[in-house]
Amino acid sequence: METNEFEEQVDRDNPSNRKDIKTIGWGELSKLFLGAFTLYAIASHIFCPFTRSVNIYDPLIIYFVQFLFIYLFVSVPTVIIARVISKYRSIPMTELLYKTLLPTLIIGGILIYGGWYADNKMAGASRQSVEEGPRIAFSREGVRIDDKLVPLPCSLDQLSTALGKPSRRLLLANTILVWDRSGIMAYVKPGANNAQSISIAFWPTEYKYWPRTCFCDNVEIGTSFLNRKSKGSNLRAIGFVQNPMVPFYWERQFGSLLLTAETDLKGTKVVDVSLGVPMKKLSRRK
Repeated sequence: METNEFEEQVDRDNPSNRKDIKTIGWGELSKLFLGAFTLYAIASHIFCPFTRSVNIYDPLIIYFVQFLFIYLFVSVPTVIIARVISKYRSIPMTELLYKTLLPTLIIGGILIYGGWYADNKMAGASRQSVEEGPRIAFSREGVRIDDKLVPLPCSLDQLSTALGKPSRRLLLANTILVWDRSGIMAYVKPGANNAQSISIAFWPTEYKYWPRTCFCDNVEIGTSFLNRKSKGSNLRAIGFVQNPMVPFYWERQFGSLLLTAETDLKGTKVVDVSLGVPMKKLSRRK
């Protein structure tokens, strides 16, 4: 009699045998996982974006890999511990995996906030719209920034006078000066004391030296202009020639200077446009 009562008590304590507990199936768990991933991806894109100029799928893949890594980091030890401790052995696998979704989101949120805070601290300011930024006009004499004409090549003092102190200075194949709040970069050859080219970023890329905020206004080029809505066809219409060997690269002679631009692989958007001194080698993608 006592044995039967003990067995009944064990059956009641077993979560898999209790009718008042709804067991989560694999299908429902998959939906919850995708929902949690969607929240993580949205938060990542808003606060700490990692995007590429080529297509929209690359950042989604990156976000998914990040989320999956955190999920496995939390769920695998949880399942192992639950299978070792006799008290939790009877808990269904799907129930364990479901309960690790919330800790995964919490850890992901901490990491997102950490990256967002670090980026803004390095930039010296919060992410802001560049609609308040300078007016940019490319001419055959150089770059006009608001009412200041910066000839090319130009001294670093001239750039600082026109744009202020750069947010970052990266020593790569070329020294790259970055104005994160304005979406502007300048390139300096090794050993030189002046900048050979100035680049305006319309769209984000994965490169670490890229401005953290992109330029949202028009860039005047003579009587024409380019902006975030411009495409490869717009470049062709104002005299740019597409490189047959590197289809995303375009250029146009502009007096003694050289205009260059980069698009995505399909030419559906202009990622950046630059004006500089013609050089055989100006290594940027490092």
